[in-house]
Amino acid sequence: MYRRFVFWVFFVVGLPLWGKSDTLYVSHINGRTMLYDIAYCTTSSLNSGKDSLQHLLQQPQRWQRLTAKTPSFAQRSHWLRFFLTNDTDTTQAFYVYLTNANQRVTLFYTQHGQWRSTTSGALIPTSAWAVPYSDNYVLFNIPARATFTIVSRIAHEQGALPFWTHFANPKPSWGLQLQKPEYHAERILDEYRRNMPEFQYRSWIQGALALVTLFLALLYYQYRHRIYAYYGAYVLCSFVFSLLKTRAYTPLGQALGEWPLLKTHLMESLLWWGIGAYLFFMTELLDLSKNHPNMKKWFLRLAFVLMGYGGLYLTVMLLTNDLGFQQFSFWGGRFVAFPIYILPLFWIRRSVRSPMVPYVIWANVVLGFFGLLAWLRAGRVILEGVKLPANVDDLLTLSFAVVMEILVLSLAIAHRFRLNEKEKTESQRAYFQELQTKAANEKRIAETEMLA
Repeated sequence: MYRRFVFWVFFVVGLPLWGKSDTLYVSHINGRTMLYDIAYCTTSSLNSGKDSLQHLLQQPQRWQRLTAKTPSFAQRSHWLRFFLTNDTDTTQAFYVYLTNANQRVTLFYTQHGQWRSTTSGALIPTSAWAVPYSDNYVLFNIPARATFTIVSRIAHEQGALPFWTHFANPKPSWGLQLQKPEYHAERILDEYRRNMPEFQYRSWIQGALALVTLFLALLYYQYRHRIYAYYGAYVLCSFVFSLLKTRAYTPLGQALGEWPLLKTHLMESLLWWGIGAYLFFMTELLDLSKNHPNMKKWFLRLAFVLMGYGGLYLTVMLLTNDLGFQQFSFWGGRFVAFPIYILPLFWIRRSVRSPMVPYVIWANVVLGFFGLLAWLRAGRVILEGVKLPANVDDLLTLSFAVVMEILVLSLAIAHRFRLNEKEKTESQRAYFQELQTKAANEKRIAETEMLA
């Protein structure tokens, strides 16, 4: 009898709590809260959207408790559902942090019996962001003493054509976070503070690349020499690449963010176009037409292949946004690019007789050294959680590696220009000497004829 009494007491007391286990109360949220162990989740086909919302809500058996171990799927739509009750006497604002892994997140919530929605994510144009300074947040207001049913749809963005590979990675993230305005403002200001040194250094690098690009364009306009056009194309690719890395909260970053799909996938194409332009530049700098015609032929063929692949990659990604092809291109391309980077250097060192060879070797050593440091830092292999004096660790980027390489190659171009001028001067001197010799011979012949 006693056990039965205890059972019914716990049942009656626990029933409301069980029924409201997926409900958050505003007064209980201290700054922020994750939705693990609170929200319920399910998945559906990638094409399902708002039209599927009511159908999913009418199938409670499909929903399960969200935990930190709940799997996500690359080619599915993910749905989160929870209730938010404003148990205060004032309207409350909330931000939802979407994480960088999510390309499109739509937040649905009921207000006055109608579903409203707000959308943001990594592939949402700037003009459609839910907040004006970031694609990582959505914002909503909940009136006093109101209860919202909140459902979030999380999925990768599809292009004009469907995905054509069955990729399993990268996956969307369940890790949405509910933030109060005070915590949100503190987090945003902290991000600005931490990013300011990197933003300043990146601006300097972009300015340097812009000036070099303009200078080379003027040189080509003045002298019409292909070496300036090829080198200018290489630096231009590096400059545009650095622009695409601009932070989203800057005016330039927001302008570029109007074309998020292009901004995301253009960087990989710029890498291949830049390597192609660099190979064209090498044929002129080393004067391979004279020093090694066979090498020039192979360099030009390889350059056309790489630049063609860059165009093909961009076309495919703009049409499909197929992240499987993106991963294949990224990792496969790195395995291809490394031999392309190393083997020609050995070939040049062994086979080309030119005073430009040491400059080429040193330029690539500098690029490789700083590029490796940038890659290790980006992968958190080195300097994780470490700040160097004056935040110089923020300089370790691929764009900075290119700037350092440009310094060496600029010396090479200057040396090449000096050699060309010297050759031209010697050619003119030889021509004048030939004219003088010819004139002297003609004078001698004339004198001989007069004496005769």
